[in-house]
Amino acid sequence: GSFARRLRGRKGPAIAIKATARKLAAQYWRLIVKGADFVEKGLQAYENIIKEQKQRRLEKLAFELNRELVPA
Repeated sequence: GSFARRLRGRKGPAIAIKATARKLAAQYWRLIVKGADFVEKGLQAYENIIKEQKQRRLEKLAFELNRELVPA
């Protein structure tokens, strides 16, 4: 869901569909080959990771531009 939507916005629908299918296939393959149990982390965990990544990108950009981030 969210992975595909984010990728579709950046790369286009065809690439997003293929990348999402590959990601799912790789996850299923790992489950079958390694016999590991699948644990759904949930949408909230994924969104938290994305939020942290955006924060780090923003901090890096501010540093590169010699700017200081101020909490709103």
